[in-house]
Amino acid sequence: MTKLSYLSKIIGSYLSSPMDTKCPSCHHEQSDVLGRKYLLVELRKCKNCGLMFRFPKENSEQNLQFYQSEYEEGLTTDLPEPPELAILINAKFKGSVKDFSDKIELIRPYLANGRVLDYGCSWGYGAWQFIQAGYDVVAFEISQPRASYGRKNLGVNIISNLDTLNDQMDGSFDLIFTSHVLEHMPDISTVFSLFSRLLRSGGTLSIFVPNCNDCDLPEVFERKKNFAFGEKHTIAYDSSFLSSVLQKHNFDVKLLKDDSFEIQIIAQRH
Repeated sequence: MTKLSYLSKIIGSYLSSPMDTKCPSCHHEQSDVLGRKYLLVELRKCKNCGLMFRFPKENSEQNLQFYQSEYEEGLTTDLPEPPELAILINAKFKGSVKDFSDKIELIRPYLANGRVLDYGCSWGYGAWQFIQAGYDVVAFEISQPRASYGRKNLGVNIISNLDTLNDQMDGSFDLIFTSHVLEHMPDISTVFSLFSRLLRSGGTLSIFVPNCNDCDLPEVFERKKNFAFGEKHTIAYDSSFLSSVLQKHNFDVKLLKDDSFEIQIIAQRH
């Protein structure tokens, strides 16, 4: 979507009534404005739970439609033609922007094998790499075109219906892996409880999200606002919020690393 189209959508949100101002996590009504981009788009911070989120918000149906055809993000969304895909497969994605070998090796000391849910798998490049590493993988993706591509071309078992995911039995997975997905969601009020339910006791949760620590500081906000929030990123995570929300959902944080780009968390369900 072009910037003009996006701003038109934002203006439409301001003209609608009533506007939803609730926190996407705890649904608290009050939040502080940390900063703006394009004059109209705000980054807000919930006064109750501390989550930073984009305002105006969008509903789940708008979010679902955006990820069917409008979302564009390089190899995340570009479906490779057969020659390019063959090169990626032959190299096991090593050296590409979708090389997940470092992420898998970070997780392996906590879980060497087992049943994995790749939550928000796009066209299955990460799930495929987990399979090659010896894991049993089920993946989930809301984009029907990308899910279909992954099933057909990589042979990955990809669920593309949320009801089907919700129907999975309690404790179905040993590991839930999600990489640069949770910042795209319009509402996270149920996602951590879903993770807690689907993981067995002692299971592992691995989260990778953009690092938005200290986005409430003006100098950091100016440096990070290009990826902290906007059309694609509806939520800006910091380590404090993630540690708190995981604790509330029966997780013990075992590893928390952050650099200028990414927060990496590995937690265990107790």
